[in-house]
Amino acid sequence: MERLSMFLFFLLANNASIQAQSPSAEGIWESPDHESRIEIYKCSNNLCAKVIWLEPTLSAQESEFLDTENPDSQLRSRPLLGLVFLKYVEKTGNQNWSGGEIYDIESGESYSAKLELETNNSLKISGCWSFLCEGEVWKRIIE
Repeated sequence: MERLSMFLFFLLANNASIQAQSPSAEGIWESPDHESRIEIYKCSNNLCAKVIWLEPTLSAQESEFLDTENPDSQLRSRPLLGLVFLKYVEKTGNQNWSGGEIYDIESGESYSAKLELETNNSLKISGCWSFLCEGEVWKRIIE
């Protein structure tokens, strides 16, 4: 009986350790061009993301930080800062998430989202239309 208790203890302790080390896409990420940062966070049991920082430039017009490409004219004056552009992406594998929706602020189009954690600090974010996907690799900001 004592052996069984010890076995169960080690089994449960090992399982908790493995779960604690499961990779996560949650956190702060920077775009490849270093001009924006996003925060990926849990929403329900899925992932969402919002814009938390935009590179200020000397030549920037106020309109550059608005959702001017949105097909809905009512939304074209909303600020990009704070905009939730990734919604309800589900975990599909140890380092993969898909489904939900990603909004491309440059085109005003929405696509099916796909995330792949390439390393703990490197995340490929893609928008997919049917089976065609286009994405870029973002880097984690370590604070």
